[in-house]
This record gives sequence, structure tokens and C-alpha cells, in this order.
Amino acid sequence: MLENTQEQKTGHNLTLTRLFETFPEIEQTAKKKYRELRKKSEEMNAACETRLKELLPMEPEQLELASYTIWLPWQTIEKEKKYWERIIKMFEFKRRPPGDDTITDNDILKAKEVPISHFIEVNRAGFAKCPFHNEKTGSFKVYPQDNRWHCFGMCYNGGDVIDLVCKLNNLTFLEAVKLLINK
Repeated sequence: MLENTQEQKTGHNLTLTRLFETFPEIEQTAKKKYRELRKKSEEMNAACETRLKELLPMEPEQLELASYTIWLPWQTIEKEKKYWERIIKMFEFKRRPPGDDTITDNDILKAKEVPISHFIEVNRAGFAKCPFHNEKTGSFKVYPQDNRWHCFGMCYNGGDVIDLVCKLNNLTFLEAVKLLINK
């Protein structure tokens, strides 16, 4: 979105990669912010678990509401932490400019945001039947907050949406990313 808006205003093709090259201090700022949020997240997670243990004698309905309000601030920190983590990853990819056969770091990040539920039918609890082995009940757990999956059944596989598409369709990493972003 930033790229298109900037290109329309100035007539220049300003990619995120070029923006990062112009302002290399963004990388250090992102790493510092990520470390701060990771530490805060760990502290909040421990405090939330302690508080929840205190509330365990409550009725199930009350406990569900209480756990939601306890974990909500922690989830907000986690979302912000993931934002800065994505910025850091953009610096780490060091990919060449887009061409006919290449993908960019933004393409990979876009592909990782495609929900796993587009490929596997997931129940309300986040479980599905694993597509890699036969089973009667679902052992394939989908974690929508970070768009990852893990099979607790026979195959014990796991990964992100790109790994899933690679395994389901017998594709390479590049082919899976291109399929996910329709490139």
C-alpha cells in the first residue's frame, strides 16, 4: 500500500527495500522494540498464568470471561511484537529486486498471511483431520494467531501455511509462495 501511494505522489518506485536502504537505522529501532516487547510479553504471560490459577475455582462461564480479559492485554502486545518481527525479517531476507522468476520479501510475508483455513476445514476448537495420514478424529491443530499448524497424530509434522501448501501439493518453496499470492 505504501509503495503504490508513494509511487502515485512522486512518480518514483519506492519499495520497502529501498526505503530500508535509505534509512538503515530502522533495523536497529525494530530490533530494540522487538526485544522490549518480547520481554514485556514474557512477563505478562507469567502474570496472566498466575492470575488464572487464582481464578480456577470459578464457574466455567465466569472463568471464560475472566480469562479473556486477563489475556487481552497480552494478545495486544503479541500483535505489536509480530509487527516488529516482520520488519526485522524484511532486513534478513536480502533478496534481489523482483523479476520474472523471483519473489520478494514482501511476497513471502503476504504468503504467510494467507489463512490455513483456506486449505483445511478447521473446527471451532482449531482442530482438523490431518491431510497427511488417515485418522478418525482431528489431531491437526491450527494456531490462527500466528498462522501455524502442528499435527499431534502419527506424522507429527508442523509449520506455517507455506510448508502446508508445499506438502499438500508437492511444491517447492518458490512455487508455494507464488501459488499463495497468485503470482
